[in-house]
Amino acid sequence: MYESLNPTITTNIVESYDFVCAGATYHLIPDGTASIVIGNGTLRDHIHIESDLLSGNTLLPLSRSYKSLNCASDVLIIRLKPFYSFTEDFQSFSRDLNLLKDHCSQDALFRIEESVSQHIKRQNNLANLVNLVLHSKGNISIDAICSDYGISRQALGKVYAKKLGVGFKQLASIWQMNTFISHYAKSNSSSQSSLEAGFFDQAHCIRSFRTHLGLTPSQFFKSNSTSLQLVCDKIDKRFSGFFDPM
Repeated sequence: MYESLNPTITTNIVESYDFVCAGATYHLIPDGTASIVIGNGTLRDHIHIESDLLSGNTLLPLSRSYKSLNCASDVLIIRLKPFYSFTEDFQSFSRDLNLLKDHCSQDALFRIEESVSQHIKRQNNLANLVNLVLHSKGNISIDAICSDYGISRQALGKVYAKKLGVGFKQLASIWQMNTFISHYAKSNSSSQSSLEAGFFDQAHCIRSFRTHLGLTPSQFFKSNSTSLQLVCDKIDKRFSGFFDPM
């Protein structure tokens, strides 16, 4: 099991703090966020079919593939909005985390938030671009972005690829797929949900879904039925502005 703890100081950088009990599995679908994992476990990539052992403090950049974390200890996961950057480097922030004896206590959470505010900053120009894509739920064109911000397609591509680690089309595709997941969880209709998410047709939607999650929608929802509500709750909160200020 896991519970989501609301951040109190750095909500323009941190989306949520998630506490996961030892022995539980935490699902990381592509959702346009990066994560800092504090604790030990095995991270499985369901697309590339590979696993990594995580120990201590680990930064997981914004991902395009579905991953799951089997927790060997109690784990705290800091979900970062995609326009974050470190004032120095991750190692400096990690050294601060290592000073905490119990990273899952309420007192430790407050101290972690203080450390986040010192070591991690918001890239405002990038945030404006990212939030435009977020508010459209991924259903937006490159030309629309370029027109609104007066930049070329080439410059836009460089901004996303360099600072986010994924391109504009990839981020838009991730959030469009998240929109589909939210609708599918409510309707259980692949055809209707694909239209609601702005896909050209159901076949196009399923191809995109398999690219990011390695499964068809029905396979994914069946295999993750116990944690699906938690995943959808985060998606709905993200799109509704619950995690503002952006």
